[in-house]
Amino acid sequence: MCAVVIGSDKQRFDLRDGKIRATYGHSFPVDLGLEPVQPPPQLYYGTARDLAQSILRIGLKPRDRQYVHLSSSVNEAIAVGKRRDPAPAIIVVDAVARDRFIHR
Repeated sequence: MCAVVIGSDKQRFDLRDGKIRATYGHSFPVDLGLEPVQPPPQLYYGTARDLAQSILRIGLKPRDRQYVHLSSSVNEAIAVGKRRDPAPAIIVVDAVARDRFIHR
């Protein structure tokens, strides 16, 4: 059990009180006890090419999760996008103007 937590290179899991939990990607509210930080000016979202136009038209939405997960580097966004498309589209998000893009 501990090997899963320790071996996760992306720190996807946390071990607390003998239980493993996901650190992100929750479909229900979870307080991870993290301090807010100032984001970099640009963040990146990797996606399949056939979804990019729709995202640009209607915006990024978390669907059945709590948040949209953005990458801090283009390379990380490419790796994420390649899960669905061998040549993904990368959407650049202006993190300074992020309030414009939040859908409630």
